[in-house]
Amino acid sequence: MTALQSNQLPTQSSRLSRIYLRSMLLTMLGSVTMFAIADISPSFFIIGIVGCSIGFWYAAQGPSTISRIAINALLSIVIVLGLINALKGNFSVSSFAFFSLLLLILKLFDLRTPRDHGQILVLSLALLIAAALTSNSMPTGIGVFIMGFVFIRALMLFRLFALTSHQTAETAFTSRSSTDLRSIQVVTGFICVIVATIIFLIMPRSLGNNTLGQWGGATQSLSTGFAEDVELGRPGRITSSPTPVLRMTISDRNDQPLGSKNSRAIYLRGSVLTQYESGRWIAHHNQSIPTTFRTRIVKQNQSVPIVHDTSRAEWTHEYSITFDREDQNYGYLFTPWKPLELKTNASQSRVGIDPATRMILLSSSPVQSYRIRATNPEFQTYSTPADFERPEVSQAGVSPQIAALANQVLTNTGIDPNPQTRSPNLDTQAVRALETHLRTQYEYTLLSEPVPQGQDATEWFLFERRQGHCEYYASALTLMIRSVGIPARVITGYVAAEFNDVNNSFIVRESNAHAWVEAMVAPSFWRTFDGTPQEDFHDIHEPDPSIFRTISKFYEAIEHAWVSAVIGYDSDSRDAVFGDLNPNLGLEGAANTLQERIATGRTQLLRQALIFAGTIFIITLTLGLLLIYFFRAKSLRSLRARLRLFLLLNTPSRPSKRAEHIANQLATLIHAKLTAIGSPCPAGLPLRTHLDSLIELPEQSELTPKINIATSALYQFHFANHKGSTTHLPHSDLIEPLLSAIEELR
Repeated sequence: MTALQSNQLPTQSSRLSRIYLRSMLLTMLGSVTMFAIADISPSFFIIGIVGCSIGFWYAAQGPSTISRIAINALLSIVIVLGLINALKGNFSVSSFAFFSLLLLILKLFDLRTPRDHGQILVLSLALLIAAALTSNSMPTGIGVFIMGFVFIRALMLFRLFALTSHQTAETAFTSRSSTDLRSIQVVTGFICVIVATIIFLIMPRSLGNNTLGQWGGATQSLSTGFAEDVELGRPGRITSSPTPVLRMTISDRNDQPLGSKNSRAIYLRGSVLTQYESGRWIAHHNQSIPTTFRTRIVKQNQSVPIVHDTSRAEWTHEYSITFDREDQNYGYLFTPWKPLELKTNASQSRVGIDPATRMILLSSSPVQSYRIRATNPEFQTYSTPADFERPEVSQAGVSPQIAALANQVLTNTGIDPNPQTRSPNLDTQAVRALETHLRTQYEYTLLSEPVPQGQDATEWFLFERRQGHCEYYASALTLMIRSVGIPARVITGYVAAEFNDVNNSFIVRESNAHAWVEAMVAPSFWRTFDGTPQEDFHDIHEPDPSIFRTISKFYEAIEHAWVSAVIGYDSDSRDAVFGDLNPNLGLEGAANTLQERIATGRTQLLRQALIFAGTIFIITLTLGLLLIYFFRAKSLRSLRARLRLFLLLNTPSRPSKRAEHIANQLATLIHAKLTAIGSPCPAGLPLRTHLDSLIELPEQSELTPKINIATSALYQFHFANHKGSTTHLPHSDLIEPLLSAIEELR
């Protein structure tokens, strides 16, 4: 790599220059790569790598031929566009990173001074911070950690580079110097790691969480198979992405871990859908927390009952669920059926609980991890009273063809399809018969085709296409169950079927998104049913038993440890390490108060802050430019000197201090006059010696005698009270000669 030339990079050690330039290039490219990985953005990676490489190559060719006015104009355009985007409320972390990348690339075409190099490093650091805000995955965390050391090294080399750039002689930078620098870097990095570890262990992850939206945590939108409603007939292919969504461990009442590779699949409920119209299933409420929900404020580690009446059942299993990222819960807390108690690890969460369906929605900040205590209704016994009357069941979407098909299936299995004459004790068998019919008579496919215009999606699946994915099976089974007088509803969520025996946990991926059915087969007793063919169900949701899958278990176990120990580190984890400490060192209350104050007006607050900051920036820039002009203008030098003298003469101070100020003013004036007559005093040469050489010149200026008198007054001040001097004069007696010399020179 060719070093930049002298007028772009001032003279310095060529070895130091090469080492620094390589370190700066590595820092830039590493920062761009880390954000591209965190944001899962190939376009950002391509633009960043290509732009930085071209810019760095251009800078290495020598002095920039691009006008600084043109560069500043482009920078101003980028900044203005960023401010406009921010004022519109669209300034996300990704926008900030792209804004920083554009500035970085432009600055590479304008590397003239060490200050420009410092701006490059600052913009690279901004990309690293954006990566940390975007994703908290293990690869991103490890990458940012490594890049921290790379940045520290680049920063140290930059300081050496900036110092040596002002020297006119070559600076020796040997291999020993490089070794010493690496040692300093290791020590500095080690100290930073120790300090960061202490802060990590003491401070909880929830402090001020999501106070500024996505700028307070790692958030981004994802492509997932889970949907809060079901719309049949949407063309496309159901996602088979292996991206992890959540991880789950199960324990019994004795805190013993449960689960194995042969465990049955666990259905994790998300959305409960009860209303059907034209091929679409929706909930009986808006997908938010309306007044019909029982809204609660759940504090950290507070156990909240899902329903108040838990006398009929005690919890048998505790499910500890951790999202890989906070934004993956989509406002839902996924739970097994039948949930009894909830406990979150967030500092404070506002949740809405629908007592009829036991669905849990989030209203405030996302939750990283939580625990659910539940009982398994599959192992519960139930009885139906003789006088039990089934509730009225909605027949919306139940066409005569669907009802006739359900009646035929039950009749063929010897079960009365008429709910008025059929015993309630046969409802479970009736649902099983309908479930078996769908599993054996229809084909499963992930490919979704559009429904012909004018046809109902469920009827088209049952009577024409006869193949579909889980949403079609769930819709068909629900309508068939309702047609024979049994309450039923569609559930969307995830299936936990992949068990990692390395760390005894289930891992749920995006491809495990699923839809199934819950039917009320006894008074207030709902049970899970699934019409999806079991062979296809296992092929989709159970892991591939290949060697690669076995190896990947170890990586996923490490990733689970990262999520649990680092991302999910909370006050319980801290107390387990240090005991019961004062929570958050008193900062949690302040953070929660601040969060409550700005939660409702976050966008407006951010807009006002940007306007205020922009105004202050413009005012400060204007004043700075005026001050620079004031101090550099030759016509104002005399005015500045008179102003300083006025302040010295009229500011009360001790005689010694005042005399010292006046002497410094006189010395500055003498050097200025010598420079004005073309005979500046060389650095290191005594002023008297220089004046004597001027007196010997025949073409001496008429000003030289006055300078000589002023110098004598200055020397008298400096040596009158010297230890070796025989005369000692009070400072008050020395002030008048100094002032007279100043007036004489002027």
